[in-house]
Amino acid sequence: EGGGEGGDCEVTFEEFKAMGDGDKWTPELDGYIISAVNTYGNRYDQVNPWNVGRAQLSHAMAPYMKSINRCCKGEKGDEAIGMRFSVLKCFNSTLVNTLPFIECGEGLVLSNKVKPMACIWGGNEEGGTGGVGVGGGHPLSVNTLPPSKDTAYPSGSGLSSMLVNLRESIFFVTKKKIFNNLLERTVTHPKKAEDEYDYPEDLPQVVLNRVRVEIGRRSNVGRKDPVGRVSMSLFGQLFDELHFIDPCLLRIGYTHPMDDGQERTFKVKFEGEGVDDYGGPYREVFGQVAGELQALETDINWMIGRGRGKAIGETVRCVLPLLCPTRNWRGGRGAEEDVIGDIGGTEEIRSVVERMGMFVPNPSLRGGIYMEMFCFIGQIIGIALRSRICTKFRFPRVVWKGLCGSPVSPSDLLEYDEACYSVIRQVKEFSRRVKEAEGMEKGEGRDAEIKKAVEGFDNAVGDLRFVGTLSSGETVDISPPGSTSNSVTLSNCDLWSTKMLNLRLHESDRAIFAMRDGLASIIPHSLLPLLTWDQLELLVCGKDGVDIDLLQENTEYDDDVSPESEHIKSFWRVLRSFDNEDRSKFLKFVWARERLPPTTSEFHQRFKIQASVGEGPKENPDGYLPKAHTCFFSLNLPRYTCDEVMREKLLYAIYNCTEMDADFKLAESENNIWGDPNVEDDGGGGVVAW
Repeated sequence: EGGGEGGDCEVTFEEFKAMGDGDKWTPELDGYIISAVNTYGNRYDQVNPWNVGRAQLSHAMAPYMKSINRCCKGEKGDEAIGMRFSVLKCFNSTLVNTLPFIECGEGLVLSNKVKPMACIWGGNEEGGTGGVGVGGGHPLSVNTLPPSKDTAYPSGSGLSSMLVNLRESIFFVTKKKIFNNLLERTVTHPKKAEDEYDYPEDLPQVVLNRVRVEIGRRSNVGRKDPVGRVSMSLFGQLFDELHFIDPCLLRIGYTHPMDDGQERTFKVKFEGEGVDDYGGPYREVFGQVAGELQALETDINWMIGRGRGKAIGETVRCVLPLLCPTRNWRGGRGAEEDVIGDIGGTEEIRSVVERMGMFVPNPSLRGGIYMEMFCFIGQIIGIALRSRICTKFRFPRVVWKGLCGSPVSPSDLLEYDEACYSVIRQVKEFSRRVKEAEGMEKGEGRDAEIKKAVEGFDNAVGDLRFVGTLSSGETVDISPPGSTSNSVTLSNCDLWSTKMLNLRLHESDRAIFAMRDGLASIIPHSLLPLLTWDQLELLVCGKDGVDIDLLQENTEYDDDVSPESEHIKSFWRVLRSFDNEDRSKFLKFVWARERLPPTTSEFHQRFKIQASVGEGPKENPDGYLPKAHTCFFSLNLPRYTCDEVMREKLLYAIYNCTEMDADFKLAESENNIWGDPNVEDDGGGGVVAW
């Protein structure tokens, strides 16, 4: 008997099993139901998956019905989905109590042991596993299916492998609950100081020089010595300070009484800046590291007057060599939406703009020092996760899949090299047409069809060779051993397609595996195999964009500021008029981070709007700028007289205030790091003015 919103319905157990169970319920279909409920729960923070009623489930499933109908040819109606959801709730209810006793990371293979292109979790790629079943007398029983190309996950042996195969059937709130418990159990507690306001002796302190960062960015040193440019960057300075430390110290969780709830692993001192680290500088480090790893040289050329007028082309590259822009940066495509059928036959509608702006680990970097740096990137991601700080890493899903051990698929290539994906697709399509024409019965039209198909194949192939171009621009010979020619022909085109896909999908494996080593040294790896790639991305990066409604719900006002005041209403109107980039800059200005937590329950600080201080802003508010306290997530906001002034002052502040220097006045000796006001670079022709 099932109740909830929408009325009661009574069914027999056999009817329930027939509709909510069976071989046709695969992990893929279960994944759509779970994704719908997860999305619904994220949108409405107070909705628990176990409390979702029939009407809510129907509403949540609406965007997913097209995909479900495509998979099962319209055989799954609302009633059947409701029955299946009941089975999934039973499965998750049991899992909450049993998962802590299951070592799902036992199949984890670290990068120094893995063979490139191997499947990391879930056993071999030959077998298949069906969805959660209600038969067998146990709520964790599974319907075993024969090997099938439609099976979502490869099979393995044992309970842990089964759960990995069923990762998409587990509620995200279930995973997050266990994930948070594991973080608490594996935290390193520093030794308490005698005075609670003194920092523990074993809490690492890092000294970072952001002036040195700018000099390195604007100079030519990186073209001659990439490692030298890395060492001058904030990432490089942090690497030098922390990467030799025992990982257990990088799992420290400490909150100072003045940190307003911000948990930290280390304390930050910005050399030459008058700022105390009560959380703001600590958060700033993660945002700046992510930003500089993904900064393009094109941006720097524009900043200091070099190469103006040049479009992003084949030479586009990052300031630091660890990441490189995807090949989609070079396409020069517009923002129109394309409908592209992938190699497996499914249809994806993705905006070209969404596929641009992403970065992959540089596949051309293979030295030991670079692998250590990639490992450290993973540690930075892990520390940010422990500290509940969202970092804006724009990786395609092939990177996130590598970090959580999900198998990759041909359509993943579309996200970072659309041109290569399209060529492979065309070659396979015209090869198929030729084979179909050759398989026709002999007759008048057979030769003409073969000729037409061969001509189409030749046009598609052109002068293709067994040579692949990586995201870094490096070319790799993929010719078969003993081959006398590397030209692509009808007889070897299938081999070329396989080799090209293999090369491109796994080009950054070594770097990704090193990143996962670093991540697993900070975060308990036992839950990583249970996360889907998009869930890991959400945990690391938070929601894309800044939800102003969510921010407003988590805002408090000082006693002398009313949310009904005209200048406060103006503030929210102006903030809503900002685009995502402006909103991110504003959030960085007031909180030293570019993304909000996903839900209200994950805010450890509330945004505070306070009155401006001093007589000047009170007498002439339009003549003063807003002042932010990033450590305390607060803003001193003058009573601007109109929306236009509010917008002008906010935009000026968020784009021109990049240093933290309002806490105290520096001693004369500490100002020496700024050096001469005009610092020339080494031959590039640009001048840096401080």
